[in-house]
Amino acid sequence: MTRFIVKIGLLKKPGFVALLELARDKLDDSSTPLKLWIPCDEFAFLDVVRESWILSSMNNDLAEDFGYIDNVVELWKELNERFGQSNGPLIYQLKKEIDNPNQENMTIVTYYGKLKKLWDEMQNLRAFPTCTCGALSKCSCLFLKKMAEFEEEDKMMKFLLGLNGGLTEQSLMCCPWIPCQA
Repeated sequence: MTRFIVKIGLLKKPGFVALLELARDKLDDSSTPLKLWIPCDEFAFLDVVRESWILSSMNNDLAEDFGYIDNVVELWKELNERFGQSNGPLIYQLKKEIDNPNQENMTIVTYYGKLKKLWDEMQNLRAFPTCTCGALSKCSCLFLKKMAEFEEEDKMMKFLLGLNGGLTEQSLMCCPWIPCQA
């Protein structure tokens, strides 16, 4: 029944809405969940659209298990709780590739592009935590900036370590330190 109500809510056509409003006027509020059929505002309508889209993309047996949830946020949380996968294996694989870089037959540009892609994927999976208490916004020691600089240095070292033939300490001392723009 809930899926039916969700789909009715999507039929936001003037004639149909007028018919439902007329029916609602004839019935007292306690006798039917008719008010639920017509979204009260645009945000509620979008919520109904999203919920309907998610439920419609499932097979019927699975969708019936989630039909009792009437809020798209709660639906998404429930789906994530039941079926969300751990990123552990993917993080492990990325970390393995990042920690053991090797240029092999690639040009330097291609090699850097490969590492950059791995760094970006890792950043998406394990972003640096954000401060929620507000203490870092008042920080005068530039802690976050220093942490970002350390991360950039680590990326540069991994890039250099994976180059064919490597670089000697002598060549590193001769060249100015150029941070990796990742």
